[in-house]
Amino acid sequence: MNTVFLTTALFNSIMDDAPHTLDTVDRILTGGEAHSLTHMGTALSRFGPGRVTHVYGPTESTTFATYHPVLTLPPAGRPLPIGVPIQNTRAYVVDGDRLCAAGESGELLLAGPGLSPGYLGMAERTAESFVLRDVAGTIERLYRTGDLVHIDGEGRLVFGGRRDDQVKVNGFRIEPGEVAHHLDRHPEVRQSFVMAHRSAGGATSLLAFVVPATDRCTAAVLQDYLRGALPSYLIPAGIHLCEALPLSPTGKVDRQALVARTSRSKERP
Repeated sequence: MNTVFLTTALFNSIMDDAPHTLDTVDRILTGGEAHSLTHMGTALSRFGPGRVTHVYGPTESTTFATYHPVLTLPPAGRPLPIGVPIQNTRAYVVDGDRLCAAGESGELLLAGPGLSPGYLGMAERTAESFVLRDVAGTIERLYRTGDLVHIDGEGRLVFGGRRDDQVKVNGFRIEPGEVAHHLDRHPEVRQSFVMAHRSAGGATSLLAFVVPATDRCTAAVLQDYLRGALPSYLIPAGIHLCEALPLSPTGKVDRQALVARTSRSKERP
């Protein structure tokens, strides 16, 4: 059996431009960022249920911690689960020192033999990220992922964003991934990415970058669409159309390259 792992952004690009290149692959693993249901739907239609597996795992847990074989798409408006822990990995959803009930959002902590010993030469950071906790009477060494998740009705973990990705814009706490989720549902959008950006003057705003699916996709159309779906404080200050989302050497969306594009466009006469 042959297997390939693709970061989310690279998986989306392949689904858009060359899904046939994966026809001979037995198992497709993909993860790293929140998945677009549109692209996952394309994969389901082409490859059938169970061929694609959504995987999750920070580097500190070497390398995957959870998995979710994609058999169907979740109901509209819900994200794709990151699934259940792989063999010998344990996952806990906590709010402070308290274990969260099903449906309740909290930070994901991981345990098991896959955990890294820590960060080389960074004792303070290691102590912050790798902690000892009493879990049901047993002392566990846990890695604090910084990821917010909840357990759904079928016992699967569902990613809800990162603590350090949440930003305050005009006094409101915002998760950029929520805005991207709505943009990806628009039929004229191939791919999108939303991020917070702090200007030279210190003001923070949301910026959206969109790869259009058709010529009918414009910033104005998308602004109107978002106004009908989201409260005003979640509407990006700017929506920038681009031919493709730039990727970093690790296969994730390159934020610095996106910001550089907006700076160049402002410099043009």
